[in-house]
Amino acid sequence: PYMYWWSGSMRSDDCYKGGGGVADAVGSFGNISLFTYVNPNTGALDGTWYNSYQVIQRCNTAIQKMQPISEEDFPVKNSRMGEMLFLRGFTHFRLKEFFKYIRSFTLYRLKKLWKYVPYIDENVVGMSDAFEAVPNRELDKGNDLYLWQRILDDFKKAEELLPLDQMDKGRVSRNA
Repeated sequence: PYMYWWSGSMRSDDCYKGGGGVADAVGSFGNISLFTYVNPNTGALDGTWYNSYQVIQRCNTAIQKMQPISEEDFPVKNSRMGEMLFLRGFTHFRLKEFFKYIRSFTLYRLKKLWKYVPYIDENVVGMSDAFEAVPNRELDKGNDLYLWQRILDDFKKAEELLPLDQMDKGRVSRNA
């Protein structure tokens, strides 16, 4: 879900998808490129939303499973918790960040869908109805700053837990 090509450059009209014409686009990229027939069910948009919340749920599941384990039994617990918080925060951030690219889609009213996103953390448990009950906008809040604060809190907690350097290549460190 993090292909900057279509979610940033192409949607903001900074690039063309390439190829021999609009018909050769995979999925909905041709429509996004031309700003035509774009709606909340457009494949690339809907797929990004779905895949992002899969990432968030996997992070939350890992956090839930690690909480009862002691550091003696799992010496890298803090590091792994920090990784999950970072990935969850980054995924929520990307969902919120899409808002700035959607400004050119005001005709389709998509920006209202992405400015406010359901913030789901490890405390949301149960079946799909529990997740569907989480609103994408808390009406008692005057704006979306509370979502930015929750994302920032994830990053701050991750920074506290992550080591400065990771032994394993490819793992997120405090520098991220």
